[in-house]
Amino acid sequence: MPLPIPRASYAAGLVNSSLVLAGGSYWKDDVEKIRTKDAHIFDLAQRRWREGCPLPAPLAESASNADGHRLYVVGGRNDTGITRSCLQYYDDCWFPMPDLPEPRTLGALAIFNQSIFLLGGLTIADDWASSTNQFQVLRNGAWTTLPPLPSKGIVTHSVAIWKDTLICFGGARMENGVVTNYREIHSYSISESRWLTVGYLPKALRALSAAAGPDAIYLFGGYSTMFEKTIYKFDPQTGATSEFGQLPHGIADCKFFYGAPWWVGAGGEPGPRARSNCTWQATHH
Repeated sequence: MPLPIPRASYAAGLVNSSLVLAGGSYWKDDVEKIRTKDAHIFDLAQRRWREGCPLPAPLAESASNADGHRLYVVGGRNDTGITRSCLQYYDDCWFPMPDLPEPRTLGALAIFNQSIFLLGGLTIADDWASSTNQFQVLRNGAWTTLPPLPSKGIVTHSVAIWKDTLICFGGARMENGVVTNYREIHSYSISESRWLTVGYLPKALRALSAAAGPDAIYLFGGYSTMFEKTIYKFDPQTGATSEFGQLPHGIADCKFFYGAPWWVGAGGEPGPRARSNCTWQATHH
């Protein structure tokens, strides 16, 4: 069943075995970017979308993830600029969380042991030179600062948790006036509070999707010099990345998730200023 509103830059996660997709943006007449507050919920078993409780206001480019029971939405871009606001979704309602110390958009979010980790993003709207390497955690009701990513600022990257380690893949930053994609794979040991560079992507990618599966972390799509359709498998034990399969077509900024035995993803950007209405689902083999 097609995604009711084709869009990218949305917040999403698996909540109670359903894909919750909220907010995001699309282009009107290839000129005006429209942000939406609409939320839709995809039942993995019935393979159907239904309307969910909308966000309090239109929002896109937020960092998001879910712990299986709640979807967390941090920062992002609303119709007035970048926001510090944070929200959580459960019982088909939205509830506030503590604000970020500063506005942030296009960061990446991961969850481990009831702690919410935010890495990177922009601090100034539409200014990729404002990308940051800051790393923060929301724990016990307050945001605190952790050791920064050991590189320059980063944006449109993706993160995933494996055991007690957060792993960051790819992304981009502005260098000498040019948006430059990166291949680095960094890991952060939560127990040791320490960063390492653990590998490299086969090619420099931004706007890819990373998600932990039953045996490894899987990487979907992204943008290099084209919209990619390759699925990669990353082995957290060795740091090796290998080609695993292919999506039906190239896609960037499309979030994928694993809820046994399903992989699921929807929307995204299949081309410049284009938005997909595709819903993709597959059984893991």
